[in-house]
Amino acid sequence: MLTTYDIDAVRRFADEVRSQRLECSDEGTFCSDFDQYIHCLATVCEQWLDALENWVYAVFRGRVEFDPAVEHCFKANLKSAAGDARPHVEHGREVESECHSLARLNDLDRSVRRIDSLLKYWISPQRSVTPAARVPINDAAEKEIVEQLQKLVPLPTEWEPSDKRQLRLFRNPPTT
Repeated sequence: MLTTYDIDAVRRFADEVRSQRLECSDEGTFCSDFDQYIHCLATVCEQWLDALENWVYAVFRGRVEFDPAVEHCFKANLKSAAGDARPHVEHGREVESECHSLARLNDLDRSVRRIDSLLKYWISPQRSVTPAARVPINDAAEKEIVEQLQKLVPLPTEWEPSDKRQLRLFRNPPTT
């Protein structure tokens, strides 16, 4: 699993997943081995989708900077994973009645369709922009903000929000 998203880390992840993919075997007793092969391909596709989702959220939340090389690496490997899996999904549909149960075939099909959709409608991730500052502020600005907050008059002790949803949260604040 990726812990950082610099291009070297993503390439190492790609190598790990690629070696896992190469270990997928589609030889032997047809149905049982084909089922294992489908399982392996589904796992590889899901790993790529999970890694992509984590990277997108990391960029969105400002934890990592967007890097076009990392994006290119993700897109190329997603395309490759889906390209490897697509013919096996089609073949799996043809032999499904003979094999009775290809447990992860639907998962693999769903992953391939999701990858195809992501690649077709690709939007590069961007850092979130909100009304609040998302950049570190200097010491003088922080000091001024703290002073202004300390000057605010506290709410009366019996005050409660008039909105029912806000009131519910006010009385039972989330623990997270």
